[in-house]
Formats: sequence, C-alpha cells, structure tokens
Amino acid sequence: MNIRPSSASWLYRRRRLAVLCAPLGLMIAPAFGQEQTVRMTSSVRVSEMITDNARLESSGSAKSDAITQISPSVRFDARGTRLSGSLGLNLNSTFYASDSSSQSNYLTLSGTGKAILLENRSDVDLLASVSRQSAYSFSPQAADQVTGTGNQTQVRMFSISPNLRERFGGTGSLDLRYSFMQLDSDSTAMNRSESQTLSFTATDPYALGVLGWSVNLRDSRNDNQSYRAQEQFTSRFTGFAQVDPQLTLRLIGGYESNNFAASASRNATVYGVGADWLPTSRSRFSATVEKRFFGTGYSFTGQHRAGNFAFTGSYSRDVSSSSQTLLGAVTLYDLLMLQYANTYPNINERSVFVRRLIDTNAQGMSGLIVGAQSVLANGYFLDRRFQGGLTIIGVRNSIAFIAFQSQRETFADRTFALTGSTSTTQAVTTSGASISANHNLSAETSANLSLTSTRSSTADSSIASTRSRIISAGLSSRLSRRTTGSLTVRNNHGSGSSGYTENAVIGVVNFQF
Repeated sequence: MNIRPSSASWLYRRRRLAVLCAPLGLMIAPAFGQEQTVRMTSSVRVSEMITDNARLESSGSAKSDAITQISPSVRFDARGTRLSGSLGLNLNSTFYASDSSSQSNYLTLSGTGKAILLENRSDVDLLASVSRQSAYSFSPQAADQVTGTGNQTQVRMFSISPNLRERFGGTGSLDLRYSFMQLDSDSTAMNRSESQTLSFTATDPYALGVLGWSVNLRDSRNDNQSYRAQEQFTSRFTGFAQVDPQLTLRLIGGYESNNFAASASRNATVYGVGADWLPTSRSRFSATVEKRFFGTGYSFTGQHRAGNFAFTGSYSRDVSSSSQTLLGAVTLYDLLMLQYANTYPNINERSVFVRRLIDTNAQGMSGLIVGAQSVLANGYFLDRRFQGGLTIIGVRNSIAFIAFQSQRETFADRTFALTGSTSTTQAVTTSGASISANHNLSAETSANLSLTSTRSSTADSSIASTRSRIISAGLSSRLSRRTTGSLTVRNNHGSGSSGYTENAVIGVVNFQF
C-alpha cells in the first residue's frame, strides 16, 4: 500500500480528505429521504465553582478562584434505513474571577455514524471527537476541565472507514475495508499523525460442517510530522472447529512485519490458539494466545449482562497506540449501553436513552471515566493492559465501577515526554479505579458519591511515582420538565514530585430547549 507521508503540505492533506469524503456525501445524501428521522436537542449548562487551588499547585503556592463556565450544546440523533448515528457539539466558555489570563473558549465534539451504501454489501463507519485529556500521568490530575489546565491538552480525532462485503457458498463471506484516521493534539508529545489501514478477510466458518477457515491480511501505516513512518503488515490463517453451538476453537498461523523505528524491520512468524464461548445470548467470552515478534501476546475478553447487572472486561498484551487506547477505554456510557441492550434493542434509541440518563439522573456518575493513558504520545507501544467495569442498577440505588492497569513500553527509537523530562524505553505502569454510587431520594432528586484513584510509576528513579485521589459527593434534582440542577463538594489530593490538595464546591444548572 503506497501512502504519501505526512510531510505533505497542509493543502494536500485537506484535498485528499475532500476527495475521499465528496463521493461519500453524494452517495449518502439520498438516505435522508428514505424513512429518515433526525432529532435535535439543545441545552445550556451553567456552572459555578469555588475552589481553593485552581491550578493544583503545592500548598504554599495554591490560589483560590471562582470559576464560571457556560456551555451551550446541540445534539443530533439520526435513525433511518440507510443512515444512523449521533453528533454532539459543546462550546465551553470559562471565566476566572482572579486569573483572567486563564480564561478560555474551547469546543468539544463527539460523533459516530454509519451510512449504508449498498444493502448488506457496503457501508461506511464515521467517528469524530474533540476532547480534553490529561497529557501526562506524572503531573497533577484534574477532576474537571477547568482546574489544573496546565496538564490538559485538546485531542482531535477523525476516522472514516468504508468497506465492501460479498458472500460466497452457503456460509462464506469476503470483507474489504479501508480505514483512515487523523489524530492531533496541542501537546508537543503527540502532534499530528495520520494512519491508514487496508484489510481483507475471507472466511467460511462452516466450510466442512463443524470445520471452517478464515484468511486475514492487514497492512497499515502511520505518518507523523516529527519522525519516520511506522508500518505494520500481518497475515493470518485461522482454522475453526465448532465443538458445539456455544464453543468454537481456533488454530492460528501467519506472518508479520513491523517497522516501528529506524532499525531494521521486526519480522516473525505468528502462531497460536484461541477459543470463543457463548454460554448464553447475554454472555460472550473470547481467548487468544499467540507467539509474536515481541514474545507471547494474548487477549482475553468477556462480557455478561443479567437483569440489573452488567459486566465487561479484558486482559491483553499487544502492540497499541494512544489512539487505540482512547478508542478502547471502558466508560460509563459503554457499561450502560450493555446494561440496557434488552430494554432498547435498537442501538440508536438506546444511545439516546443512555445519554439522557447520564445527563440527568446520573449526573454524579457522569465523571466515572478513568483515563488509561500513561502519556499521550505518538508511536506504538507494547502494552500489557487490564480494564473492566460493571454496573448494578436497582429501583433506587445504582453502582458503577471501572478499573484498569496498563504497563507499556515504547517501540520507537525516539523520546517521549513523561513529565518535564524524557524517557525512551522505560516501562511505565499506570493503574486506577473509580466507583460511584447513586441513590434516588425521590422521583426528582438523587444523592451521589464517587471516588477515583490513580497511580503512575516507572523504573526511572529520577521520576517520582504519583498518586491521585478524588472524592466527591452531591445532590442532583430535576427542577422542572426541562431543567436540572446539582450541587457537589469535592476533594482532590495528589502526591509525587509535587503534592497538592484542592477543595471545591460546584453548582450546576442545565436548561434543555
């Protein structure tokens, strides 16, 4: 796959993207006239915070402030036979009473979509996001997007992925997919990168009754402004054996070529085994163990839902990147989407319900997103990662829990920022957990309590291990049919190279139009 490097001009990149998206727009435009419904909702969120340490500095340098944030937002939810998805836009204006130099305006965006071009044969997946993320795990960890902004960076992500499918025989299928992703941030450790992936899969899981096969080819390239392109190519042949309707065994063999650095490519054969188990319609478990160029790679995933309980988890050792981590992190939204899969079988209706639940009744749980990044940086990493989450939702009480642990090491022959210093090959371990409880005092009012804790460490003795603990408690209430409000008290404590403590009171009113 011949891909032009990211050293191409600004104009070239924009033209390339326009050429790619123009035919897509022409093809999906008629979809709005085919049983298409689009729902628009708008709101304004106004918050007032009084904090005794706005910049999350050590006790001797802490400065109090009153922070006002006004956030108008609009959301589109589309559902139809040819086009479905959602798009949310938020404009956040922040005003500091004591530190006017910190005032800011920034945009956040979250959107996903699927356009069906040819029924059962071709579709396009779209994803776009603009968010604020912690740049370094060894710096103060903010509990929001208005305190400790010195360790926050805006991350912009866009992805488009068209594919073609065809069936053969009675149970065979072919799939050809192209994916383009652009990732950019304001952090010097992770500047603009573009990745392109071309994959082909041919499979027939029941070619010989209980025996089947699949062939997968995957060619990807990542171009970056600061260093040479990184390339991956893998080919795998997999044999299937259907032990019973619920259990499938896999035998894997193949080849890979990886060029992550200035040194020679890392080539190796791939071989391994796997199994997929579906004990019930609500449970799914999968396991894969392979011999790779870096040693033993593995992936164990599982999810289960039953009544008021839902769980999802994974444990893996594989090549990863910052963008893959951002896309794969477990969030409260993911857990609730799994929880309400039976109640709302249609994924678009379920998404609308879940987002409304988080914005209103579950305001105290909305921050239950634990960042699993040790550092936002370009390049590929060897990442050993565990992450999981569960929700228990009763008539009046709800509990959500998310935990992760990640140990990663860079492959690239370059430095990446950890704090103010640099490290090339040091393994960085980041772990964290967050738990939130919500109790409905009445049909309109709920009380919530949450605790988030993270820890980061590295073998580099010059970099101190850091810990962060955030505790919050509050009340949220529906003030009218279109208005909700909340009052929260919070304590944020961190230790490491520079310790800090922050206490805050936050009042929020949200108006929906």
